Amino acid sequence: MMNSDGSDVRLQRRNLVQMVRLASKRLIESGISSRHQLTEVDVPVQQFCIIIEHILRHGLKARRGFFGPKTGSFWPFLCEIMAQSDDAMQSIETLKCLPQLKTDIARCRAWIRLSLMEKRLSERFDIMLDPKNILVRQYYYEPLAVMCNEDGQLVAGLLIGVTAIDANLDLKDGDMEGVGLIDFSLYMTDGNMYMGNDSKTGNTASEEGSTKQDRFVELMNQKNFSDGAASKFRLQLEDARQSMKAYETKVRKLEANFNKATNDRDMMVKGLVEAQERSGTEIQQLKTEKKRCPE
Repeated sequence: MMNSDGSDVRLQRRNLVQMVRLASKRLIESGISSRHQLTEVDVPVQQFCIIIEHILRHGLKARRGFFGPKTGSFWPFLCEIMAQSDDAMQSIETLKCLPQLKTDIARCRAWIRLSLMEKRLSERFDIMLDPKNILVRQYYYEPLAVMCNEDGQLVAGLLIGVTAIDANLDLKDGDMEGVGLIDFSLYMTDGNMYMGNDSKTGNTASEEGSTKQDRFVELMNQKNFSDGAASKFRLQLEDARQSMKAYETKVRKLEANFNKATNDRDMMVKGLVEAQERSGTEIQQLKTEKKRCPE
């Protein structure tokens, strides 16, 4: 039961953000150590996608449909808010066209996988968390939800690091309809979870965590953020280089066209001058002949 001051919900948000931090770290480490692309059978991928789903379902308002209440699906929220970006909306349209995805829950999970494969999960969280979209968020989420608080920004920052991951995920497997459960045993280490106040000691369980462990997590978070930012900057730099190369090619083409047009103009002017000179000479000859042959 939630406390009147909402402390239970804040504790949920704090734990969810911590799990995103740890799941992102495990996913990145798995991607670095693996000699192949990550797939949906890899546990770090499974747990990461489940936790992101829990983030987007946290505080989601129940919406009543034609046949009763609909809960647990943030698909209508995605469809509305992603319409602001042509690229993001293209992913939504792609998933709508997959007949194997028969429910909104399945489409939501496929969207998480697709965004992870496209390396744009953080970018799409930025769209959802844009201040101009606050009214859309408030329509779909309770005020204490992750997506309506600063914890959402923390999640978006943590997701930058996973843009370095190469994954090839099936969007149509049967697990899309199953129940996504978080394996808490992967995260219940000292200092990783915040369990609230201990009624016997008056101290929080998080205070029992190792300072070194907390510092390690913080440093890994900073490293993931830096690596993700560097990767994004490299992509932007490459795009800028490609744009510059295309611009230079266009400039060279315009210069060639200009030089050709200038040469053509000069040839035309030269031809006109020569034609005028020939015409003047012919007129002069006609006048001379006329004088020699009077009527």
